[in-house]
Amino acid sequence: MARGAATTANQSSMLKTRFMKNDEEPSRWMQSAVKKPGAFKAQAKRAGKSVAAYATEVLKEGSRASARTKKRASLAKTFAKFRPGAK
Repeated sequence: MARGAATTANQSSMLKTRFMKNDEEPSRWMQSAVKKPGAFKAQAKRAGKSVAAYATEVLKEGSRASARTKKRASLAKTFAKFRPGAK
């Protein structure tokens, strides 16, 4: 059992240092990437779709959505990958 605990501790410290640059604070790119929290979700709700479905629609070839909406859709898809249980 001690070996398993050590492995977990090593993995934890590895995750903490993975995104750090020369003893700086961990990267907070996700927090700084969102300029207007909830804006894309509101757009999806107005369209009557879930966030994932709306993002897929917006990113399809030939979509007439604005560049800002397409960037938000791309970011929503990226964030979905970080959710626990995401495929």
